[in-house]
Amino acid sequence: MKKKKKKKKKKKKKKKKKKKKKKTIKSQKNSRKLHKENEKKKSRRKRRRRRRD
Repeated sequence: MKKKKKKKKKKKKKKKKKKKKKKTIKSQKNSRKLHKENEKKKSRRKRRRRRRD
């Protein structure tokens, strides 16, 4: 009888978690500003659309 070869188990690699950068006050303000600008643009677009109807 032939001896059965033992299968080697593969080790799973652990994924490293990426650390999230904390937002600085400056970047927070900037993002808020951008958000406001985007809202304005959206409202403008809506107005344009309404006129066509």
